[in-house]
Amino acid sequence: TKMKQRYEIGSDQSARDYINSLSGKSVKAGVGEILTITGNKFGNGFVEGECYIEVNNADHAPSNKTKIPAPDIISWTNTEIRFYVPSTTIGKTAGPMESGPVKVVNYCGSSNTKEVEVEYAVLNYRSQPNQQAKEVGLAMNTPSEIQFEYYTTGMDEDAITMIEDGLAAWRCGHTEIKWKTTVSGTTFSTHDATDLRNIIKAVPANQVPLGFAGVLTGGPYIKSCTSSNGVSYYVNDIDILVNKDINWTPFPPSNHPTIMKHELGHAHLLQHASYLSSLDEKIVHYSYAVSQSIKPEDKAGGLHVLSTSPIILNGCSGVDVVQKMACTNAVEDSSNDFGIEVIPNPFGSYFSLMFSENEYSVPIPYKILNLYGVEIAGGSLMPNSPITHLSDKPSGIYLICLLFEGKSLTFKLVKE
Repeated sequence: TKMKQRYEIGSDQSARDYINSLSGKSVKAGVGEILTITGNKFGNGFVEGECYIEVNNADHAPSNKTKIPAPDIISWTNTEIRFYVPSTTIGKTAGPMESGPVKVVNYCGSSNTKEVEVEYAVLNYRSQPNQQAKEVGLAMNTPSEIQFEYYTTGMDEDAITMIEDGLAAWRCGHTEIKWKTTVSGTTFSTHDATDLRNIIKAVPANQVPLGFAGVLTGGPYIKSCTSSNGVSYYVNDIDILVNKDINWTPFPPSNHPTIMKHELGHAHLLQHASYLSSLDEKIVHYSYAVSQSIKPEDKAGGLHVLSTSPIILNGCSGVDVVQKMACTNAVEDSSNDFGIEVIPNPFGSYFSLMFSENEYSVPIPYKILNLYGVEIAGGSLMPNSPITHLSDKPSGIYLICLLFEGKSLTFKLVKE
């Protein structure tokens, strides 16, 4: 009787370096890049359940491992394996492949490892677990911009500063994504994946996953449309929830200002990612406990989403694809759709609202709010005229709300 020869991967002296090499030292996840593993004794053919490729899971610590899904494996021979680098390794939208070791496992054992760095990972979606993942496009929740709302009552000044600074940093310092904020007149009892209202909200711990300090809701927010590419997927409703019951003690105070920048990285449809080794991590690193800042890789990922979304969603009816905007500073967009600019901003004793249409001479209703939503001043103003209502107020952030051409517009003011 012939017996099938079984051998431990790497136990043969000649096969000690089971994985010889990877085709690249760095990859991007979820964009269709292929990683090739070369070596020996991989087995002739992929058998689901007996063979798999083990990688780190970017949603957790490096000790948490995950697997490359079968639909993403292109080919498997005794000496070479090729697979699409996934940003969704488990289920439909979870578990991006992370920087770290790559290992091959078959029915005889496991290989040595080779390391690869994942520069960034973008959101993908699988319509079925056995389908290859598709890249998701980003769309706007209004025809002109991505607009976020938050309710100031009960929200402290530091939290509002984090929101506004996070938006400004991404918008004008990095990707120039076209998004703005407005202060809502009412609080939010719930978040809804279909209401086209992008809310930023503090919620009890039972409304976010266990142990999470903050989460950008994702899965049920993914919609489909018929594009020139067939069926495409997109997100046009983004709600950011922050766990108000979290114990912030383990997180250094110096990290707190980066929390909203992290969540807004997810609003670019970026998944978690990190360096192979660094004391200063990417902004989308999974843990707030480490030092984070917006890195070139984060920016590159956001710009990738902005540039590919029009291609992904080409031909989709009724979908307002994300746009970029021109920015002149990191405080407020001064080239908005209505041609209104706050000058100067930051300001000392006064500021003016300058209109690109110099002939505009109709009084405009307005009100000025502090960060708690309390009205400080109001009435009607004339374009290009100095406003001095904050001259005796303390330094800080204020909001001016205008009713202009039937639209409610909100501008952030910074008093020095």
